[in-house]
Amino acid sequence: MGRITRRSAVVLAAVAVAAAAVAAASIWLSAGRTRPSATRPPAPVSTIDDDRRACLLTDATADAKTVSPILADLRAVAADGRGLMIQDFTLPPSTTPEVYLNTLSHMRCQTIVTIGDTLRTPAAEAARSSAPAQRYVVISDQPVSAPRTTSLTPSQATPAALTAALGQR
Repeated sequence: MGRITRRSAVVLAAVAVAAAAVAAASIWLSAGRTRPSATRPPAPVSTIDDDRRACLLTDATADAKTVSPILADLRAVAADGRGLMIQDFTLPPSTTPEVYLNTLSHMRCQTIVTIGDTLRTPAAEAARSSAPAQRYVVISDQPVSAPRTTSLTPSQATPAALTAALGQR
């Protein structure tokens, strides 16, 4: 019983090598090293949170002849591949413009574009009290003067004017 056979020696050596490998791996992992794949962030599945967001808000006074070409121009500006996403909304009849503009602001709309007579004054008021990064583009026949606000008439709302108002280059 006291004698170690060759087979026992090989098994004992294999166990010792395995124990040393486990110990070395434990020391390596505890030293702060991780697998290379664990240090890379996952590939993005969507750019919805990376893109800047411009939101078009219309009301019941905005007619389709005015809204359609402006929405098409906004989408053309966004299609230039500059990381801009356009979303369009219509003010629900039972909601006040102030509440809805505030909602769009909280939805991370960096620029809020409004079309419609009932949105003109609330947009200007919202611009006066909003965060510095918030911008407004008010499209109306009557001009508006407020900080961080671009006022355009429907005929002035060309792709070039919208590009400038949205801060695109």
